[in-house]
Amino acid sequence: PYDKIYRYVDKHILQLLVVTFLFYSGYGIMCSIRKKGMDYVKAMPYHRALKVWMHFALAVLLFYCVDLLCGKKFPLSRVLLSFVGWEAIGNSNWYIFYVVITYLVTFVAFLIADKLTKKRRDILAVCLITLCSVCYMLILHPLKGKYWYNTAISFPIGMFYCLFEDKIRKIIQKNNLIYWLTSAVALVYFYFCYQRRESFLYYQCCVIGFIALILLGTMKFRVNNSILLWLGKYTFEIYILQRIPMLVLKGRIANNCLYFGVCFVLTLLIAVLFRKITDAIDAKIYG
Repeated sequence: PYDKIYRYVDKHILQLLVVTFLFYSGYGIMCSIRKKGMDYVKAMPYHRALKVWMHFALAVLLFYCVDLLCGKKFPLSRVLLSFVGWEAIGNSNWYIFYVVITYLVTFVAFLIADKLTKKRRDILAVCLITLCSVCYMLILHPLKGKYWYNTAISFPIGMFYCLFEDKIRKIIQKNNLIYWLTSAVALVYFYFCYQRRESFLYYQCCVIGFIALILLGTMKFRVNNSILLWLGKYTFEIYILQRIPMLVLKGRIANNCLYFGVCFVLTLLIAVLFRKITDAIDAKIYG
C-alpha cells in the first residue's frame, strides 16, 4: 500500500524516465564540442566511447561472477554478446549500447562536417546525428523491444538545444507572462500526445513535450543539495550495478522496505568501490 503513489507515477512515466539522461548527454557533448573544438571530437572514440565500454564490460564481468555464485548459467553466445550490450546477463544494457554508438556517430558526423564554418559545421553534424538516430530506431524496431529505441531522439534534441539555448531562453524568460503561456502550451501539447502515445510518431512528440516541460521547470525551480550532487557523481555506477544486490538478496529478505533499504546501501557501497577501481584503470590507460 505504501507504493501506490510511486506505482501510479511509474505506470505513466515508464520509459520517459530516461529521456532526461539522453537529453542532457547530448546537451553536454555538444557544449563540450563548442567549448573545446575538434580536438575533443577527435578524442571521442578513445576517451569517451572506449572508456564507457570498458567500464561497462567490467560491470558485465562482475555480473557474470555474481550469476555463477547464484547458480545461474547462460549460453556462451549470450555472455559474449552481453559484453557489447546486445544481450544481458542480469545487467542493464540498451542504454550503454545506444550511448556508445552515438559517441561514435557524433565523431563521424563532425569529421564529415569539419570543413564548414563552425556554425554550419555544428548544425550539419547534429542533423546527421538526428538522421542516424532515426535510422537506429527503424533498424531496431523489428529486432528489439520498444524501450531500446523509443527515446533515442532525445540525444540529438539535447544537442540542438545547446546550439539555440541562448535564443530560446531569451524568448521564454523575457517575462512571466511569456513563460507561463509557454508552459501552458507545452503542458497541453504533452497531454495531447501522451493520450496517443501508442502511436510511435505521437510517442516521439510525447518525448519532445516531456523535454520541454523539464526545461521549463528547471528554468523556474532549482533542485540542488549535497546529497543529489554526491549521487550525481556516481550515476553511471548506480545505474549499471544496482541489480547486483537485488539479484543476490532476492528471496532472502521478506520485508520489501528492508529489502529496498539494504539493496540501496549496498548499491552505493559497490558504486564507490567500482569507481575507485575504474579510476585506477583509467589512470593507467589515459594517464
